[in-house]
Amino acid sequence: MKKKLVLIIGKSKIALKHYLILKKIDSNFNFYFLDSNKKIWTYSDNNFLITKKNILINNNYFLVVICSPSNSHLNYFHKFINRAKFIFVEKPITNNLNSLIKFKKKISMLENYPKVLIGYNLRYSNSLIRFKKIILKNNFGKLLYVTSQAGMSLDQWRDGSLKLAASDKKKGGGAILELSHELDYLNWIFGPIKYVSSEINKIKKFKINVEENYFAILKSNKNSLINLSVDMVRCDPKRFCEAVFEKGTVFLDIINGTVRINKNKKNTIYKYKNDLENSYNKMWFSFFKNKENNDLKNLINSSIPILEVAKMIKKN
Repeated sequence: MKKKLVLIIGKSKIALKHYLILKKIDSNFNFYFLDSNKKIWTYSDNNFLITKKNILINNNYFLVVICSPSNSHLNYFHKFINRAKFIFVEKPITNNLNSLIKFKKKISMLENYPKVLIGYNLRYSNSLIRFKKIILKNNFGKLLYVTSQAGMSLDQWRDGSLKLAASDKKKGGGAILELSHELDYLNWIFGPIKYVSSEINKIKKFKINVEENYFAILKSNKNSLINLSVDMVRCDPKRFCEAVFEKGTVFLDIINGTVRINKNKKNTIYKYKNDLENSYNKMWFSFFKNKENNDLKNLINSSIPILEVAKMIKKN
């Protein structure tokens, strides 16, 4: 059987995470890594190995995985949009709203383009899916307000280094875009969300040139307020969302994979083991089975409102 060529752009921890998952999904994948210096690598026995193969010239790919900083995502889209069956891009799709709008216009004339997925893996966690279903059932009366929080100290991320795209303004770093999962799932469940106001807290724990935390007030499609707090500074990681209704509350703990319902003074708890880790596997399996609407134009349209809100938060 002919090997399926897979190109992974980047050599970061998240790039390796996707590689290890994909390796288990299909033994017929043939992997290459492209670094920022346009050098080609393979990976074996926990080491990257340089190769002299120039696989980029005139090659078509089964899958291209874009794990570079977000300021380069659209450039790689342009390069491979006609040369791949599937394209995966780490979130967000870009750090620049205007560039995304221009990109949308450029591809509007294309008849064929690949299936595309943006790496918002939280959408595939069982706890978040359960949380959404409970919210949409609307068994608790009027939605009063929502509180969402995400926080973890930057020096606890991945390998503990501060030399990350997350800490570099030019590469699209900062709490607003690096932790855009929150904007994505809030829009997915309660949206379309609208911007109300925000405040960027100008603490400089790490003395980096990006915002380390912010507070925002958003509005749901039912005009209920959403209180959002995001940071890259707290030493005890937290990630949760709580929806408060007239007749009860629904609490989601993303880190622990639990959903707690309180209604009539009674608690019902759903617990999902290894939920965050499993969300990556579910995301990839869903992608290849075409269970989602992975049309590029639709994904761009769904990404624009998120970047609009992010831009307004940053501007404020």
